[in-house]
Amino acid sequence: MKKIFIGLAICLPLVMSACSNDDDAAENAWQSSSPASLTLKVGETGSVAVTGTGSTYQSSDEFVATVSTDGTVTGRHVGETQIYAAPHTFNVTVTGIEKSNLEVVTTWDAKQETVKKEHQGGQQETGPENTLYYTNIDEEGAKAMYHFTGPQLKAVNLLVPAAQAQSYIRYLQERYQVATPSDEDFTPVIGYNAQTYPKASTAIALLYQGKNLLVTFYKAQGAANEQDAAEKIKPYITTFNNHVMLKTKSITLYVGEAQSIETNFDEEEYINYQSERPFVASVNGMGEVTGNHVGTTTVTVNDIPVSVTVKGKVNLYTEPVLDWGTSMSYVINHHQAGGNMERLSLLDNDGNKKEDICRYSGARGASFIYYYFGLYNKLNYAEVYLKANKGNNIIPFLAERYNLIQDEDLILGIDGNTPEETSTLVAFRTSPQHVGAPDVNHPIDDYYIICYEEFVYTPEAKQKIRQQKSRPIGTLPFYMRYSNSVR
Repeated sequence: MKKIFIGLAICLPLVMSACSNDDDAAENAWQSSSPASLTLKVGETGSVAVTGTGSTYQSSDEFVATVSTDGTVTGRHVGETQIYAAPHTFNVTVTGIEKSNLEVVTTWDAKQETVKKEHQGGQQETGPENTLYYTNIDEEGAKAMYHFTGPQLKAVNLLVPAAQAQSYIRYLQERYQVATPSDEDFTPVIGYNAQTYPKASTAIALLYQGKNLLVTFYKAQGAANEQDAAEKIKPYITTFNNHVMLKTKSITLYVGEAQSIETNFDEEEYINYQSERPFVASVNGMGEVTGNHVGTTTVTVNDIPVSVTVKGKVNLYTEPVLDWGTSMSYVINHHQAGGNMERLSLLDNDGNKKEDICRYSGARGASFIYYYFGLYNKLNYAEVYLKANKGNNIIPFLAERYNLIQDEDLILGIDGNTPEETSTLVAFRTSPQHVGAPDVNHPIDDYYIICYEEFVYTPEAKQKIRQQKSRPIGTLPFYMRYSNSVR
């Protein structure tokens, strides 16, 4: 026994010495005090603490989960990421709290056959061209529309019924960076599934349609940034809304007539009607559209566009091109009144060219139409010549197209309800003028001359109108050079 004890006594210091060396090494080594994987819900925290000195933490995807300097991990959005604390790696899974059975296929660039196989629920119905449209994809009547460019999937609309709207927003906010939309704001709220937009694979747009929620998913790589994505998503929203939410797609009516827009919104839902140009057509709170002046405009129903065309009952002549500031070639290409075209020039007193002119003789409904091109060869003035026997219909014709006022024998009109929205000023004398040109193509005769010019609203606008009132209509710029021949 004595020999054994000694042997132990001899061996013990050796063992203790070896253990002491291992402890010193452990103080400088990193050791994980956590499991290799961690599962959290959105908003929950957990720890991946590493013992030792100099530990630093980094998340491979901070959109999914972030990590603090002490190893506390916070779940941000549904997904998977990794936390690094060299040489250790922790796998982190973040799950959602909200549940939803409303799932759509967002495998971008997938073909229609693939989408048909992967989509779940509902009945396929006829939709717009290059789409797959499904109705009743759940018990509440949700709808989905897939949009394809060529054979490839580019966007998906999902109409979420009102009863699920709030919970589905929370469901999306656990998966995307997106704000809560307003049910009275018709500008889509844009979100994406990454920490920053350039890293996103999918962008979304949230927009209330009445009490229902319209969600549009879009291939994020198809846009440069959030603003660009918003613009690129709009056509898909419009296509869906025109097919699903509106019964009335477009309206054509005459001045003075009215027609109602029919929708698929419930009567108790909030509906906002707006006309882009009330001068052309106005709309009341019940969706009744009234034609006010000849032209085209758009009426929006909760930001869903309905095109409106207003026609005139009096069609005296085809008006000239009134796109001020455009070139002669543009005017020639867009002139719709017909006739024989000649190119002329206005000369100053020294015989130098001052203005270029296009003259159409035998135009539709008019004897002559003149276009004047001033500085930089841009359109700044136009005239229409009508024979004296057409005088009775001029005011009814112009009244369907302009707001008219009369000052003695001068009729003035503007193509807007206010000076700020006006682009064209029209004027003519109520008595015909005995005028013509010194060439055989425009003989002297009695004509009503309707004059058009650009109207730019400025503080001096009233002065401009006063100047127009005093202008000797019938002795216009082209004829100033030939005053002796004209008068």
